Amino acid sequence: MKRIFWGTLLASLLLFSSFGCFQRKPFDATQAVWDDKRNAENISYQERILAFYINKQGSEIAFLGEKFHYIFTHNTKEFSQLLKAKDFLHLSKKNFQIDSEIDRSDNRKIISTIRTIFYDKDFTEAQREWLKLHDFSVISTTHYPSTNGAFVDPYAPASRESREFQTMNIHQRIYSIEGTRYLANSTVNQRASRLKESIELIINEYKYAKGNRLKQIAMTPIALAEDVAMDILVVGGNLILSPLYLLLVIAE
Repeated sequence: MKRIFWGTLLASLLLFSSFGCFQRKPFDATQAVWDDKRNAENISYQERILAFYINKQGSEIAFLGEKFHYIFTHNTKEFSQLLKAKDFLHLSKKNFQIDSEIDRSDNRKIISTIRTIFYDKDFTEAQREWLKLHDFSVISTTHYPSTNGAFVDPYAPASRESREFQTMNIHQRIYSIEGTRYLANSTVNQRASRLKESIELIINEYKYAKGNRLKQIAMTPIALAEDVAMDILVVGGNLILSPLYLLLVIAE
């Protein structure tokens, strides 16, 4: 009976400790006192990309912005092939969805995730073959046709009209490139061959303010006491709430 008791007790503890309401990290309150990264200030900004350049090897891509210049050197070769085919593919800013973020541990480093999309209806067979050779995937999507011939999100509030759905194919690929940002050089920007239509981006960035060390030292004993009390409650709650444990106690 004791073997059954302890086996079932262990199983019930594992079961109830996995419930979200009883989950907590060890010394969570204490770590929060000393974790400067929890005091993050959002300093994201809007950037206007005026031009871009690619070296011959495709190993470096430079985006010239009004505020900063961004030099990408990691995972760039495949994306540079797309940019070099801009005239053949008739690239424009409508083909890109870009999410850029400054590295939280190094504010010189930028990481950009670029979703590139093309509508199949706009492409020739030669263009489709190029996308296929460059690992674009084809997905089917349903849209409401708008009056100007463009396609809009069927779930957007402005799209919910009494019009029939239309299904179309979209070619897409996601690139992730990394690089370094530098303060923009106004002379370089003035001399650069500018894009026909500039690209507006939101660059996500967060600044971490260092905590007040004297305050952190003073708060540590309080946070430590809270951690100990909460850990006791979690273990006690698991024991009290376990119906299997209660039944076995009564059975004993």
